[in-house]
Amino acid sequence: SSDLGINKPEPVEVAYFAFTDISLTESVINRHVYGFNQRFRPSKPIEAGASKIHGIHYSDVQNATPWEFKAIDLPQATDADPIYLIGHNIAFDIRALSFGNDAIKANLTEIYKPICTLKIARKAFPEIKELGGYSLANISSHIFSEFAAEIQKLAHGAKADCLLTMCLIDKICSEYDIKTWEELYNLQ
Repeated sequence: SSDLGINKPEPVEVAYFAFTDISLTESVINRHVYGFNQRFRPSKPIEAGASKIHGIHYSDVQNATPWEFKAIDLPQATDADPIYLIGHNIAFDIRALSFGNDAIKANLTEIYKPICTLKIARKAFPEIKELGGYSLANISSHIFSEFAAEIQKLAHGAKADCLLTMCLIDKICSEYDIKTWEELYNLQ
């Protein structure tokens, strides 16, 4: 989750799950090696519109540490073992994580391979456009309709969005017979 608008997003909550297995032949749910979930104090108060979306108010984070990219410990990529950054609108996530630091943004886009589940979902589920659009919560509510009410309650929390993204990845991999992260990367 981030705040301060679309042009200058600032993380107020960051979550991720890391995997060491590049195979997608079975569900990614519960296969992560470790995870991270933490809230941060933004440099300015959280706008009411953003709080309405992600449910985080400035009073929730006023005593938290300020965001610094070094606060998260992303695995290091090598040519032999690429690391994929996966998100629903990953370009926005990269802007928020780099928070105005061009060197960090360059690092995230040059070293890591970004996978955008938003781009993939638009290809995989074109019918959802007419059902309310491609927000992660909307896509998840339609694909996993039996859990729609719970999804809407959890949507936009960083950890919940990670979990919903993993569920979406499972569905896409099943639909397209995707076996590796590289195949998923190439589906964009």
